[in-house]
Amino acid sequence: MTRSFGYADGVTCLDASMFAQAFAAAPMEMSGSAAHFAATREAYSVDHTFLVKLLSVPKPIGFEKYFTVKFAVYDGHHPGKPLPSASIRIFAGMRHGLKHGFAHGMESSPKISGHEGVFTVQGMYFTMMGPWVVKMWVSDGTKHGIVYFKLPCCGA
Repeated sequence: MTRSFGYADGVTCLDASMFAQAFAAAPMEMSGSAAHFAATREAYSVDHTFLVKLLSVPKPIGFEKYFTVKFAVYDGHHPGKPLPSASIRIFAGMRHGLKHGFAHGMESSPKISGHEGVFTVQGMYFTMMGPWVVKMWVSDGTKHGIVYFKLPCCGA
């Protein structure tokens, strides 16, 4: 018997046997070396409601070491206007060549603290070298959006 578990955002988590079957034939780009690209510094939600800026990230991000990042949320139509009432949720994972979705996520549960639209995310932890994607859900109470950041592990 196999089971799947759904999350509110539509992401489905498969149990181990289903996961193995689903990805057995899928091409998986596995990287054993560090990613060498600059982290995404800012990203807009699809409809430009929000602009999120990456304020700080370790350079390089340490392999299998906890680290902290900091983000700030702005009005996407007025990029100089911070949104002090904003809130965020994040998921970080690797795609391994998948066009949509994630092959796996982080094994840590980061803690998010925020004040006046600036958010500190503590407890990020990358267990594989290569490109990681941070998916961020942003809300200001009435509007919602999603932004994506690409972070390199674990090189320049």
